[in-house]
Amino acid sequence: MKKYNQSLYDSLINLMPSLKNTIRNKEYIDSKVSSDLFTIWQTGNKIKSNIFKRPTTMSINDVNRMKKAELIRSIGDNIEITKKGEDVIKIMILGDDRSIFEDSEIIIDYNQALSNTKNIKTSSKKKMAGSNQESQMRNQANQLKINYDGEMKDGKGNILLYAFTDPKTKSSFTVKPGGSVLEKLNNIRKGFGI
Repeated sequence: MKKYNQSLYDSLINLMPSLKNTIRNKEYIDSKVSSDLFTIWQTGNKIKSNIFKRPTTMSINDVNRMKKAELIRSIGDNIEITKKGEDVIKIMILGDDRSIFEDSEIIIDYNQALSNTKNIKTSSKKKMAGSNQESQMRNQANQLKINYDGEMKDGKGNILLYAFTDPKTKSSFTVKPGGSVLEKLNNIRKGFGI
């Protein structure tokens, strides 16, 4: 018994298999759009949580492209980063496989970062090597401009937590293996109104 196609997309792919490679992935985001978003987040004039003043050097077309990609909402001269925008920034930070000694002025391409993060396993059965995980935590701390204070282990040598200090708030915090340093940092800073 032959299954019937469920959508127009399936029908088109069956008729023209080469079309599959020309239709962009749903996760694809234009490099210019993701780069503009990252620049706003990294160097922008923050008004309050996830709301930034639109840079005077940024055109309305740039803003509209980010809105179309659902990364921001425009509120007058202000830009609010959406949940999808936050996720794009997280992927760009976590998927940056460059050394911390390389030029930090170059912003990693979102789509490259996304492909870098797709290979990371989060299964509890397949634990990442401790030194590799620690290296990633150090890299995240450096990118976020916070201090990595080390790891906390139980009596058997299993890593329980990674410790960090935020110089802006002078607060220390911990993250479980596989947890989000950026999310924890944002929560800490939100409590301080930063």
